[in-house]
Amino acid sequence: MPSRHPLYLHIGTPKTGTSSFQRSLSENRDAIPYYIYGAPDKASEITDWQQTHASVLAHSFIRPDLETGARFRGGPRKNKPISAFDRLREDGPRDKMFANATQAIRQQHDRIALISAEEFTLMRTPEERERMGRFLKGLKRDVIIVVAKRNTDDLRRSWTRQLERSLKNAFEAFQACPDALRSTGEWFYDFDAVCDFWSDFGDLRVVDYDAAIQSEGNVLPSLYRAIDLSPEGLDLSAREKVVQSA
Repeated sequence: MPSRHPLYLHIGTPKTGTSSFQRSLSENRDAIPYYIYGAPDKASEITDWQQTHASVLAHSFIRPDLETGARFRGGPRKNKPISAFDRLREDGPRDKMFANATQAIRQQHDRIALISAEEFTLMRTPEERERMGRFLKGLKRDVIIVVAKRNTDDLRRSWTRQLERSLKNAFEAFQACPDALRSTGEWFYDFDAVCDFWSDFGDLRVVDYDAAIQSEGNVLPSLYRAIDLSPEGLDLSAREKVVQSA
């Protein structure tokens, strides 16, 4: 039976407040009535704010040959142990994750649902489109896509610096991967391609990161409004906490 409650799919463009938004979702969990995929319903039960992001789920959709920071972290593939992100290059684990997520969200048919992941911005291919289409069709919900845009030059500088910090000694090897096979490739910064990919799946809402910072000094209110929640009364200090922990 189709749910009368929508699914908000947050396509978390890097360096547009995505981590801050996910942390804010965890800190305000008791005030947010939505089902957030992967997170407990009570703030006291959230042991790590990263439970409010669906990075692992997103990796079950993106093409297996694409190197992401999560897949590459720790060094070239031959020099590191197999991680959950590496396992999701294989059909078996990908299909299991797909099925488990479908079941978990369908069980929450009486609630609005939210999925947030940075890696959704990496999807471009027909195979990824087909796989995501099957997933969303199986959820039997109307879908609202929320994606943030940022000045391309600023995004490129900030995103490259973040990966350089997180990958450390492996960054040079990561950058040596072919442009089409790494998440810092020039293709990544084509925002129109992101919108073209996701607009087929539902109502597309674009949050202008630069305009939000200029007008309010914080992108979180705009992101909350994009998922039809008022930011009034919510703790919006997550941005500062993420910056301090970086």
